[in-house]
Amino acid sequence: MKSKEFLIEGVTLENIEEWATLIKEDCQYYLNQNNPKNSPLYRGLGTSNKPFLKKRVRLNNRNPKDTHQYIHNKINKSFVEDFGAPFRNSMFCTGDAYAAANYGDVYHIFPRGKFEFLWSPNIDDLFSLWDLHDGDDDEDEFFKHFRYGNYTNRNLNDGINSKHEIMLRCNSYYALLDNNDTGLSKIINLL
Repeated sequence: MKSKEFLIEGVTLENIEEWATLIKEDCQYYLNQNNPKNSPLYRGLGTSNKPFLKKRVRLNNRNPKDTHQYIHNKINKSFVEDFGAPFRNSMFCTGDAYAAANYGDVYHIFPRGKFEFLWSPNIDDLFSLWDLHDGDDDEDEFFKHFRYGNYTNRNLNDGINSKHEIMLRCNSYYALLDNNDTGLSKIINLL
């Protein structure tokens, strides 16, 4: 017999158990580095409002939405030289649910399989740094500040807790709507 407490907005106990199992099986690399109960990883996604998503990440040939292509390419070149990957061609996440809400519905993110990440303890969002230095005259100043970002690919938990932008390079991920109706807390407790 199913408990009615799990029958909220069409999400059943079976959904919750299935999603928790998928996350446990496919996201062990992430779960070994971070406890999503204490340090959730967020991303704003459109306005689909679906409780559970499986998404692919486009890692190549990303056209930046708000940054000039030249700047995007120059930053990527720097990241390749320093960290071996073009991290501006990534998925962008944060430990700050309010920041994620600026981009759509807030989802908890669970990267599938192995992934790489990069974050700065000094720059909360690279786009806001560019926005601050917008204009051809400020390009040198922007890159001077960018270099002092001290980007690191260590300690994901610290990156999440900093509430700064985290660039994740993974092939795909699960996204769970940050909403009590999805059974989020029940899923997190099952992990």
